[in-house]
Amino acid sequence: MKERDEFFRIDETGACFLAGRLLHPALDPLEAARKDLAVLLNSARPEDTVVMAGAGLGWHLKAALEGLSPEQIIVCQATDHDKMWLDCLGPDLPPLAWVR
Repeated sequence: MKERDEFFRIDETGACFLAGRLLHPALDPLEAARKDLAVLLNSARPEDTVVMAGAGLGWHLKAALEGLSPEQIIVCQATDHDKMWLDCLGPDLPPLAWVR
């Protein structure tokens, strides 16, 4: 897991970094995810499908669910371990389509 730890890191303030890039700040990570996805969510139509891929995805998925229905989202994660990050956000996430 050493390579993964260097790739995905949470610093002492709670800020999350992916490949050295700030993924979301410690304060209001949901708002940061909303800003990341604003263009996508503003242009998404009811017939569109969005594939969300990567490690974590928790806050970004919550932000996407504010503008999309669960049926519009497919979550792609490489391992079951990656799903752990979503599980940390609690039971309020709706059932979603998962692929590997």
